[in-house]
Amino acid sequence: SAGITYYIIVDGYGSGSGAYDMVVTGIIPPPAADPITSFPFIEDFENCSFPPEMQPKWGANNQNRVVTDAGHESSCGIQMEGIVYNYFYYSTNCQTGIDYNIPPSEGGIAFGSYGNHWSKVVMKAIPDGTAGSMQLDFDFQQFFSYSTYYNAFEVWINGVPVAEKETGETCFRTTSANGAGWSKMIYDLAPFQNDPEIDIELVFIGAYAANYYQGGDKVWIDNVQIWYVPSGNVEGHAYDGDMANPLPGVEIGFLADPAPYPPVMSDASGYYRFSNVPTEPINPWAMYA
Repeated sequence: SAGITYYIIVDGYGSGSGAYDMVVTGIIPPPAADPITSFPFIEDFENCSFPPEMQPKWGANNQNRVVTDAGHESSCGIQMEGIVYNYFYYSTNCQTGIDYNIPPSEGGIAFGSYGNHWSKVVMKAIPDGTAGSMQLDFDFQQFFSYSTYYNAFEVWINGVPVAEKETGETCFRTTSANGAGWSKMIYDLAPFQNDPEIDIELVFIGAYAANYYQGGDKVWIDNVQIWYVPSGNVEGHAYDGDMANPLPGVEIGFLADPAPYPPVMSDASGYYRFSNVPTEPINPWAMYA
């Protein structure tokens, strides 16, 4: 874990020349990511390295690096990519999920060769009770080599894949081999912000290395933020078309499907109010009840 130094103690005797060979079997675990305790947390990779709050991990047939090509309006960004196709399993069904612990022969896992084709970035956020709705967002771009089915990307919260806020999608592929441009990925952490800690994983599975053919199987990630979206109240009065007469008993809601908040009714004076609404663009609509 973070801040711990591992030592290897060797007992034995050497050869006649006083030297001996040592073979270490097993893997010393890498240090855990430092918990994120201060918000907003913003990482733009200007130092071209992973910060202590992010722990990169990858299997033998993947790579997980910070490189200049992956920077979006900054010096560098994360590039997760494959290396070789070797025993890469894939499926046309993205929602089958990514599991880097179980081989495909067990449980019908769609991706990975015994766990070798995965990469991930691990973070741990400690909510501090700030007012507002907790959110994860980052800039994102995805590429593929020979087939859109050769890589996929998910975000896991506490070990479970979660949907991106704007698209409602959980697992992402791309139809553009050389990238379709940067997009903003937004994940709502509000359902978890009362937990003592939130485990966040950015998870990728891919076959070929970056630019091996076309764009290669890779994703780029930059400008990672974990922050609290401020909330406030949306209130006002409903009036008729001439803005002359208040409209009591009018249902007020949001132009969205599904609506982010249940509609409310205006009172006898036409007044309405939504409480604790995140400060994001909204579009109210009104209709007679």
